[in-house]
Amino acid sequence: FLHIPWQVGIELKKRKGDKADLHESNLEHLRLAEQVYLELAAKRDWFRVDCTRDGTIDSLRDKEDIANELYEKVIGVLRG
Repeated sequence: FLHIPWQVGIELKKRKGDKADLHESNLEHLRLAEQVYLELAAKRDWFRVDCTRDGTIDSLRDKEDIANELYEKVIGVLRG
């Protein structure tokens, strides 16, 4: 489960110049969707990879760092 806080997702979209769709423009929907996925991840024991260091846009991790963490988690599962 790749986690990006909903507030960071909004900022990333703004920086790219993309327009929000109907669901993305509803902040309550975004907040609740994030909450549901966090609960699912906890209940189903999903691996969680945080894409930010402290939940802010300024602490966004680079793609290679995220990919390395994901790779290590997958390798750990495969090796059992």
